[in-house]
Amino acid sequence: MKISYNFLIMFVFLLFTSMMFANVKKPINIKSYCGETGVGEGSGTYIFEWILKEHQNNTNPTDYILEISSRWFFKKHIVIADTFKYIGNETNRIEDISNLDVNTKYWWRIIAIDSITNKTRKSWKTRFFTGGVLPVELTSFSVIIFDNTINLKWETATEVNNYGFEIERSIKENEQYNIIGFVEGHGNSNSPKQYNFIDNEINQSGTYYYRLKQVDNDGTFEYSKTVEINFDNPNNFKLMQNYPNPFNTSTIIKYEINTDSDVSLRVYDLIGNEISILINEYQSSGIYYVNFDASCLASGSYFYRLNVGNKTFIKTMTLIK
Repeated sequence: MKISYNFLIMFVFLLFTSMMFANVKKPINIKSYCGETGVGEGSGTYIFEWILKEHQNNTNPTDYILEISSRWFFKKHIVIADTFKYIGNETNRIEDISNLDVNTKYWWRIIAIDSITNKTRKSWKTRFFTGGVLPVELTSFSVIIFDNTINLKWETATEVNNYGFEIERSIKENEQYNIIGFVEGHGNSNSPKQYNFIDNEINQSGTYYYRLKQVDNDGTFEYSKTVEINFDNPNNFKLMQNYPNPFNTSTIIKYEINTDSDVSLRVYDLIGNEISILINEYQSSGIYYVNFDASCLASGSYFYRLNVGNKTFIKTMTLIK
């Protein structure tokens, strides 16, 4: 049997490389580390835990460096860099690091060191708070008017046991507030989270005040600062495009009127048959949102017509099921 020269060269090359890499000593990798950092009651004791990956062949025992920094990018801001011996392929735990400032944010990470090759592997950075547990830290809260609707936006830097936010509104600062909505929180988080809420129930000019009531899972709560917005009535008549469009089952129709008037809003099919009467009443000037439920209709295009006094507005919408 003849063996080609190229095949022989390839076989020798593969055999050589497999023998060479079989003797390479790989550094130990960190699989995960537990974010259980905490403070003992009055003791100033902090607890850090992490777990190693299972050993691979020819892997050397490892030393660890615990680094704690006052900044996320570490480098020039490291306040602690202690070395600890490898104790086996199990959960590693360090306690009694007590020379940290209280009520302060820090970041920590573990560096695993191969004791023979000196190669290293760094874990992810995790933030912790030396006041005990991370609070729900509200970093911003603002209100703007967009497309004649009031939009509330806020952001948190950290969250622990955050059940959510009740949105409250008042027409007078520091007086009776009414709950107008709720936005679910993210529970526990060490990263920034953004929230928003649209108040589409305002149709009268005036100054409005808003605040957030942040509620924990255990029922405890805390109020945010108050923000205010001046809202003006619309200065003309408008019929907006329904949203979403195309839509499935239901959609919202928005319109604006600048004077008190008789108002009707009706839906028609393409040949002019009246499908639904959504509004037929006398209304005050303002902005209105009407839900149109099309669950009983077939897919296709429909017209909706707004009559305000002697003015008429018509738009088309598309139902897709």
